[in-house]
Amino acid sequence: MRLRLLPHFTFNVGEKRIPESCHPNWLPLSRPTCGWGMWQAATAGPERFVMGAFCQEVPVGFIISVATKDKHIDAQDGHLWGIYIRASEQNQGIGRKLVEMAHADWVSKGGHSMTVGVLAANVPAIRFYERLGATLVKRGIYDWGGFKIPDCIYIWQNLAKIAKI
Repeated sequence: MRLRLLPHFTFNVGEKRIPESCHPNWLPLSRPTCGWGMWQAATAGPERFVMGAFCQEVPVGFIISVATKDKHIDAQDGHLWGIYIRASEQNQGIGRKLVEMAHADWVSKGGHSMTVGVLAANVPAIRFYERLGATLVKRGIYDWGGFKIPDCIYIWQNLAKIAKI
């Protein structure tokens, strides 16, 4: 598979909308429940790192990381807001490469650490973050529109070392 990584993934930067052809295959929420404004806000702004992975011009994944506004723990200064890899493209190194790129970008902006939140039941994601060196720092309950869901906060510390910078 030939993989191409592009900065500022075009699915939702500025006023662009997610192409219908991409939506059913790999977006995390269905259209009726997902706030498109949320995605536009998440991908806009120079302080955000947004990177997409494409295979033969088809988007297969993306990552968004940001400076921390709401600290989950004191040591945190960056946050991995979201990473999604289409199921058929997982376990091929795409997620690892995207996380490495997000870490390197954050270090280049003066960052030192990055957290990621994950639902406690999402064992594959937890294993993925742990393989990449993240450590569990907090367990809690995430309130998702009135639904109480157990979650975990993981952190990568000393990003300069991890990002090999």
